[in-house]
Amino acid sequence: MGRISHRAQRTDKGFQTIECEKNLASVDIADGSIVLLEDLVNLMANEMFDGGDANRIVPALNVLAKKCRHLIMVTNDIFSDGIEYAESTQEYIRQLAEINNAAAQLADSVVEVVYSIPIAVKGELPCV
Repeated sequence: MGRISHRAQRTDKGFQTIECEKNLASVDIADGSIVLLEDLVNLMANEMFDGGDANRIVPALNVLAKKCRHLIMVTNDIFSDGIEYAESTQEYIRQLAEINNAAAQLADSVVEVVYSIPIAVKGELPCV
């Protein structure tokens, strides 16, 4: 049995998926859209290590959130493995933590999904 891609699984679900490599502010969406932003970890890495500017992510998130009826942001927990990394990786982790914190402050709810089990971190679990 073949594996179904994320894009195929999301077809006709009523939201727009944004996979933005860099410069989130350049994404054009209609006011009142329902958007899934995939994902902050890769966006941060590209901005930081591939000629972008990580400082533009949070302002772009604020603008995007105001435009959307609902904004779902995907990120990852990369903060608790206890490994000592090179200085550039430590800086990436620190800046991603700041972006995740800013995203959580924008959010009505924050949900951590562990082994497909949703856990409410902020607010209530949204109806899916």
